[in-house]
Amino acid sequence: MHPLRTDRLLLRNWEERDITLFHRFCTEQEIASQSGLIRTATSAKNFMERLSIDNDARGFGCCAAEEITTGTTIGLIGLQPGPIPVVPEESSLQIVWWLAPEYRGKYYATEGALAWLEFAFGTLGLSEVVSYADFNDKRSIAVMERIGMRRDVEGDSHQNQALISSESPRLLYRIALQDWGGPVEKLNALASRLLTCEMTLRTKERELSVKGRDLIVQEEYLSENISRHFDSMSLEIELSQNVFEYEKEIELEELRNIIESTRLLLSASQ
Repeated sequence: MHPLRTDRLLLRNWEERDITLFHRFCTEQEIASQSGLIRTATSAKNFMERLSIDNDARGFGCCAAEEITTGTTIGLIGLQPGPIPVVPEESSLQIVWWLAPEYRGKYYATEGALAWLEFAFGTLGLSEVVSYADFNDKRSIAVMERIGMRRDVEGDSHQNQALISSESPRLLYRIALQDWGGPVEKLNALASRLLTCEMTLRTKERELSVKGRDLIVQEEYLSENISRHFDSMSLEIELSQNVFEYEKEIELEELRNIIESTRLLLSASQ
């Protein structure tokens, strides 16, 4: 198969060096039922080799996702036939992905899925592509909605009739050729959403900055007024003390005069 390349990913066939990551994929609890209870490294290796052969035969499939800058295999992202009863056989291709936990939340799945949609509509000429996720898998649902897919509620019920009781209900999503704008338009839409979020963030930052400045002004005002109030109180206390001292001196002087006058009178009477 011919690999697909995006800005950050190389979507290629499986290689011997991918077995550790592929074994993680096969043994993780959340995807164990999808890979047929493959537990050992040997059975995982055999399954990976079968996928590789199928990918070469078709020219596409469930492929390794390699981070271009590091050369690290970070998961799988692919386009493959799926046992979905409400999808016609000739267009029953679904986009699938699984990323190692440390690479989730970085929009790798979205980037790879957009590349496979372009391949499905532009190269294979499909009229529709589908995907599905467990009803509580918020990350995968977000990816499907970001790439333009919409939920098929009727398809949900048909899909879930085939599940065994122990499996989680699944949500089916679709995107038709006429609803596909191509990766450039999708990325532009994502960029526009990101710009809107950034503008909102900047507005909030400005509002918080203004509030912060207001608080500083209020603090300075209170500090200045408190300082001024204390200065005024100090001056008032000082004046009161001076008045008290002055009045005390006057009273003492009057007492001295009275005492002196009394002495003079006593002396005269003798």
